[in-house]
Amino acid sequence: MSDQTQTGDGDDRWTLREADRALLGNKSGATRLGFAVLLKVFQAEGRFPRRAEDVPLAAVEAVAAQVGVAAAAWRGYAWQGRTIEYHRAQIRAALGFREATLDDAEALGRWLDSQALALERRHDRLLAAARERCRELRLEPPSPDRLERLVRSVLRRHEEAFSAAVQARLPPETAAGLEALLRPPDHDGVDGAAGENHPGAPALLTLRIGVGPARLQSVGEEADKLRRLRALALPSDLFAGVPARVLLAHRRRVDAEELHELRRHPDALRL
Repeated sequence: MSDQTQTGDGDDRWTLREADRALLGNKSGATRLGFAVLLKVFQAEGRFPRRAEDVPLAAVEAVAAQVGVAAAAWRGYAWQGRTIEYHRAQIRAALGFREATLDDAEALGRWLDSQALALERRHDRLLAAARERCRELRLEPPSPDRLERLVRSVLRRHEEAFSAAVQARLPPETAAGLEALLRPPDHDGVDGAAGENHPGAPALLTLRIGVGPARLQSVGEEADKLRRLRALALPSDLFAGVPARVLLAHRRRVDAEELHELRRHPDALRL
């Protein structure tokens, strides 16, 4: 459950209203408590918990006290079978929701595509936005696994489109210079002094090394790096319109990946 739901005692989201009590009917014991908890969680989250452990104990206790059933009965609620399926259907109908279809999932994916850049292509923000969108549309979200796959698919498409757009803006000589950074100096067709300070090492390794203690040699090495980068002649508008957090995420990825991992990427993403 989300951070919002991590409270129980004193939280009025767990208070049963008159309409909620009417839905309880003549249910009793674990069935009564289970239905009431599912109802209140769905009202708070727009989705059902998948297992008993997903619901904070304080929330269960708050609901149990109102329906006249011991909180311990929560463990006896059956999470498989016709009863829980009927309970979910009854709650959806009462609240005006329906299960998401394949068409709904595809429409949700298209909507996420339109929101991805504004949400800085962050997995957590896209996932939260997807759930909120379902709630606005009165849809029970797809299963957590399916929603996860949907978000990852959106992120993958955006990464591919972003990489292709950047590659399209690169002059051929700049693209060649970037490729050269991944090769050892003796295979490097671009004249760059950065590799000379670490013979046999691809220039990118040298460029990734941080600035050390100030001394004559280190000043010269940093000047070499700067000359190498300027020689690439990167277009000034290369990342126009791209949020800083997106660029930072790519920078961190390059810093973290080994050279053999970088080389394995498709051309557009590698550059």
